[in-house]
Amino acid sequence: MAGLVGIDINRVIAVTFMIGSALAAVAGVMVTLYITAFVPFFHGLSCRYQGVHRCVLGGIGSIPGAMVGRIMLGLIETSAQLSIECL
Repeated sequence: MAGLVGIDINRVIAVTFMIGSALAAVAGVMVTLYITAFVPFFHGLSCRYQGVHRCVLGGIGSIPGAMVGRIMLGLIETSAQLSIECL
């Protein structure tokens, strides 16, 4: 639809990718400043796996599916943590 009104879709995709990469870099710096010990293998590993699982569960390319997948995995993780803490 955006292409029909004259918006350059490839440029929008490139700019979105650049903004996302910049935000990820800022988040990495902030996490590194917060956590004083740096272990190259484990640093942010759980976040990457959670992101991949949510994409696969929700369907790659489907925004409503990604939202439902994120909510489902968030509820599952929270309930699992609460059940472990209750033991």
